[in-house]
Amino acid sequence: MATPYNISLCLLIQNYASRRQQAERAKGEWNEYCYKLSLFLVHEMKNNSSIREKTLEELKNDLERRGIPSVFKTLRDSLHEINSPDHLFDTFMKLEDMIDDDNNGM
Repeated sequence: MATPYNISLCLLIQNYASRRQQAERAKGEWNEYCYKLSLFLVHEMKNNSSIREKTLEELKNDLERRGIPSVFKTLRDSLHEINSPDHLFDTFMKLEDMIDDDNNGM
């Protein structure tokens, strides 16, 4: 079952991948935002084996502690856009497409 925490991580990965792709297209380097978000995601994936998942408030606090509070606003906006099971499915498909695009680019 997809929990709010799982969906939030999925949306954060999409946000990260989108920012990274933009930087690559612009031939720019990763900015501090992407770097901090990537470290946060690695930390969350590494610790995702715990039984207790974080609340959205805990996720917000973690992002603030890591110096990227603007990520939560983007996440909150993305969560508000999910208003039906179809939209949730589309969200997961968008992530899959991003992953496929990234793999095909290598």
